[in-house]
Amino acid sequence: MAYSIGIDKLQHVAEKVSKNVMLGPGYVDAEENDRMGVKMISGVQYKLVEHLFVRKGGITRRKVVGNVAETQIGYIEERELTAKLSVARIRFNADEFVETVFGVDANGDFPLLAETMEALLITYAEDLAACKWYGDVTSADPKLNLYNGWMTNINNEITKGAISAANLNLISKSAMNQPANTDDTSAYDALEEWVMKLDSRLRKNCKIYCDLKRGVYIARAYANKFKGNYKVDYTIGKSYTIPELAGVEVVPLDSIGTGDCLIATINENFMYAVDTENNKSYVDIKPEPSKDTRDFVAQIQSIQGANVRNILPYAFTISSGSFVAPTDRQGDYEKTNLIVNADGGTVTVDGDAYVAGTKYTEGVALTLVATAGANKVFKEWDVNGVKFNTATISVIPKGIYTVATAIFEASE
Repeated sequence: MAYSIGIDKLQHVAEKVSKNVMLGPGYVDAEENDRMGVKMISGVQYKLVEHLFVRKGGITRRKVVGNVAETQIGYIEERELTAKLSVARIRFNADEFVETVFGVDANGDFPLLAETMEALLITYAEDLAACKWYGDVTSADPKLNLYNGWMTNINNEITKGAISAANLNLISKSAMNQPANTDDTSAYDALEEWVMKLDSRLRKNCKIYCDLKRGVYIARAYANKFKGNYKVDYTIGKSYTIPELAGVEVVPLDSIGTGDCLIATINENFMYAVDTENNKSYVDIKPEPSKDTRDFVAQIQSIQGANVRNILPYAFTISSGSFVAPTDRQGDYEKTNLIVNADGGTVTVDGDAYVAGTKYTEGVALTLVATAGANKVFKEWDVNGVKFNTATISVIPKGIYTVATAIFEASE
């Protein structure tokens, strides 16, 4: 029997969106990246080296004939972005993804394979985007070690001393808290004070990244300063400008997490790079009939990395304080919630008493043992509607939740 949605169409779906998907944050966080002024680069090999000329200032003098002073113009600094290869591979069966056309007891003949492929591609892009700030190749968490994110690179530069108070690209600021009342202007005052400490070249035209809370606190405090007669001017999305701080755009961000910290940067200084041309970057889907003739294997992989291009004070400055990484769940779920019902007895999961709310890794088998209570005997298990008549069963969690009910009856 031929697939009503064939392999050709699935491959077409993959090819149509694969290069956009490989852009990761550029695909799923396009609006935020636009507000940030992120520079998206494609065609990058495993390492991208940009050369930054660090100029020595104040070298010009009045000319004294016969005694012209000489000095150095500066030096070249290499800024490296190291890209990493990532991959996502799934196996799925066409019979798992069919649409119901006549009711719960009748399945149609149209496998939703195209939707499955699109779900893989979008999930891959979201997984890449989740690393854009706090990805760390040294992390033990496989979800976060795909590549070094922007904040990881910034923290590495702080550790090396390249970003420091002495280098004028780490500047302290006052706390920014929620205005206590309509007379509290401290959050805006702290911003204004900090902006005035920035290199004048940066202050003329910069974006200031902050978390959503600080974005709200500053806007409210600014309105308080003028008793509501003046408010910030919103530009795109959540970003806004302030008339008194010409050239400065405040850019509150969801992805940066939370924390009383500010980052000032020029446009296109934060970079995300992906090698869309390398033959190791591809999307593919094939039938894999070794276990079931309706099985498919899909794989997507790409090479990408992120960096801050210029950390000199005329292009970049970070404040005192810190951010806490967001804890948003990736996708719709990552682990399966096992719900066990056992009225009339007890249940152990892999030898331990069942604890409500515990989440388990999808696809990894668990051993459930039902023990009858006083005056009860075990009758059967019901796991998502499937019956088992032995007290000890093996359950493989799947989906957002798996419900296992141990049924007991009165003993004779």
